[in-house]
Amino acid sequence: MGSIRTLLDTLDDAVEKLSAVDLDAVEPAERYEVLERLETARRRQVALSHAVVGHLEHIQGCPPVYLVLADLLRVSRSEARRRLRDAEQLGPRVSLTGEKLPPMLPATAAAWNAGVLDPEHLTVIQKFFRDLPGHVGSVEVAKAEQSLAEHAATLRPDQLEKVAERLALTINPDGT
Repeated sequence: MGSIRTLLDTLDDAVEKLSAVDLDAVEPAERYEVLERLETARRRQVALSHAVVGHLEHIQGCPPVYLVLADLLRVSRSEARRRLRDAEQLGPRVSLTGEKLPPMLPATAAAWNAGVLDPEHLTVIQKFFRDLPGHVGSVEVAKAEQSLAEHAATLRPDQLEKVAERLALTINPDGT
């Protein structure tokens, strides 16, 4: 635990130093690069936070994990449940026999951990799979997930939503 605390202290120090930078001294065009790098770093921190959430366990005699999470982070109960669900879909899994399994959404998880996606991208991808009928084959599902993750790396969430709608019509032309 000591090494992770040291790393977190280093992160806090870096954020403190960054927040003290005189932005007027940064060239106007460079501010866009700064903003993009900060956004990627923020997204990677969110992904790391979800990885930690995915490793939380219920402790005997304590409230359910989502309640502890909501109180600890001072977020709503629905937000705590969402984070647990996201961590479940994006984190590695273990089978009943103890075998390690990839995340439910492996390509999305890779993009998420790289800081390419934000929660809105993830919501679009999750909605796509929630609305996909059960008769769609696993090969098509895997290709669709890979495609959506790749598109999410270059598109805004509203653009990704249009791609997801077209992809849903391609995979399931009869709709629901």
